[in-house]
Amino acid sequence: MKTLGILLIANLLMISKLEARSTEWQLLPRQKSWEIFNIPYNTGVDALGFDKKSKITFHTKQERETKFITSSRFIKPLGILIGSKTPSNFLGLGDDVYIEAKNHKILTIQNSYAITKMPKRLNFKENDESAFAYPILGKVKILSKKDNIYAAQITSLLDTVKRGDTLLELPPSLKIVPPSVGKNNLTAEYISTKYPSKNPLAQYQEVFLNKGKEDLIEVGNLFHVFLYEDPSNEKTITSSDFIVQGSIQVIQVDEHTSLGMILKEKDPLKYTGKAILVTDASELKSDYTLSDHPIPDDDLDRLDNYDIHKKLGRTDREELKQLEKLDQPL
Repeated sequence: MKTLGILLIANLLMISKLEARSTEWQLLPRQKSWEIFNIPYNTGVDALGFDKKSKITFHTKQERETKFITSSRFIKPLGILIGSKTPSNFLGLGDDVYIEAKNHKILTIQNSYAITKMPKRLNFKENDESAFAYPILGKVKILSKKDNIYAAQITSLLDTVKRGDTLLELPPSLKIVPPSVGKNNLTAEYISTKYPSKNPLAQYQEVFLNKGKEDLIEVGNLFHVFLYEDPSNEKTITSSDFIVQGSIQVIQVDEHTSLGMILKEKDPLKYTGKAILVTDASELKSDYTLSDHPIPDDDLDRLDNYDIHKKLGRTDREELKQLEKLDQPL
């Protein structure tokens, strides 16, 4: 028993010595010259030893698919989806469907077509003429034909597809181009593609514009949306175009209308409003907060006229009470 205690004490002393950091290496002589050598790197290896060919690349999209076909006139459908093998009311990706040609149209075997439905009729406040927007629900590929009935397969879905939906020519993919300036000064009216929904619009959502080829609008043209009212109380801040709230880039153009995409927005945009075509190339580099134009004197006077000593309203007092409650410790 005594021997076991001595061994235990010896082990503890040895462990304590091992845990202490050694300093003996500092007393060792320097290595001899033959022990010091460098291995030259290959020309394909950088100074840190990484292969120069091993790089991470990110795919950059050159094209994008549009979700709508805009037209200044009503487009007659090429065919109508009359049936399917599936018993479901809504058809899915890969389902076999049967299409009946309409308006004496002939569908091409192995070609793809856009599946759509009754168009949205666009009635802009400024335009007397109406335009039509056909939502693209998906794509269908024609496989074979018997009499006037075509067998096809759904190859892409963007929305629900059901029997009775129609076919149109598939529009070409939209090339992604850098923003460009317009040829003349004009103001357009925009409206959400999801109208009658009045939800605010965010980046990359699409809108309809009431300007088109006849107004010299081209793909890539940039429109600015300006802020005129305080979104909290709808009081007018300014009537001038100097607070840039967001920007819309044209991605598809028809005769009288065009389709735009919200390229950038500082705050969510209203579902409808006016947009002003950018004609100055220097504005393409804007940070989308305030433009470089000076604030007109009349706007400064209007800001000075705000009464900062005005008593709080009922709504303001209730909000203030809620904030005071949140500020109290739990």
